[in-house]
Amino acid sequence: MLNQNAEKGGAASADSLRSMLSQYAGLDISAAPSGRGLEARYRKLGDVSHLCLKGALASDALAVRAKTYTLLLSGSGELGFERSGSIETLAAGQAVLLSPGERAELSFSASEICYFVSFGRESMNRVLAEMDILASVVSLSIEKGVVAFGESSDIGRYIDALMSRADQGEFDKISVHYNAIIGMLILESFVSHKNRLNDTGSGEYVGSIKEYISKNITSDLSVEALADYIGVSDRQIYTIFGDLYGMTPGQYFKQVRVYAAHKEISNCSTRENITNLAFKYGFSNPGRFSQQYKEYFGELPSQTMRKRLTGSALR
Repeated sequence: MLNQNAEKGGAASADSLRSMLSQYAGLDISAAPSGRGLEARYRKLGDVSHLCLKGALASDALAVRAKTYTLLLSGSGELGFERSGSIETLAAGQAVLLSPGERAELSFSASEICYFVSFGRESMNRVLAEMDILASVVSLSIEKGVVAFGESSDIGRYIDALMSRADQGEFDKISVHYNAIIGMLILESFVSHKNRLNDTGSGEYVGSIKEYISKNITSDLSVEALADYIGVSDRQIYTIFGDLYGMTPGQYFKQVRVYAAHKEISNCSTRENITNLAFKYGFSNPGRFSQQYKEYFGELPSQTMRKRLTGSALR
């Protein structure tokens, strides 16, 4: 295995390169060429992985298949990239995003520095929550083109800074915030979102629905009370929620409560424990609340709180 921050790397075996790209870049490769003078740095925080490769690989193109969402960022030199028959040359500061299951071919130049960031949908949900977006009620679209961050891109500097703190532990204060900023930069550049409104006219009820939920988020939320609040029948409520959110009112209430709990757990001023917060937001079974929370955010509420406590000095 290549050593992290190796000053002078020898040729990497095909197996070590394959393992590194799988573990830290979320990429499967059919055949791995040997590296020549290849230096690698890497860092994993929860379900987000970062990898930087510096130096030359063999001139053969590297065929990859993404297992996760994977950002490919050219740090210097030129990175050849081919996807679905479209061939691009990524200059320094340019990047592309692969979605799970996508295939591509990469070709490295001799002086290339290449960054990889690998993350799953749960990580995307957490970043969207930081941006006050409830992922389950918006339609997400992934940008398939090349995005230019600039030659001295912020995202490359944040990845370098994050990896330089590898000996600080998984959830040290600064690394957690670097990780969040990197996620936001990726989503702002590659992921567009819009509400799932259609032409049925249900959009006129969005404001009233949000107002009702905001007033009652820590008390009772019921279909009957909401129907009365916005002036429609109980049956109409189900149609409206299907149009707007693609789910039943009960499913939406549950997700909004989990989202609200996440926001409070992430807030450095919160002093309540997880059990009390579960009860506060209408969950009678704290264990079930933790399970639903993990299904949506990819981590337990206790893990979110741990990150917040270790990083509270910067909030």
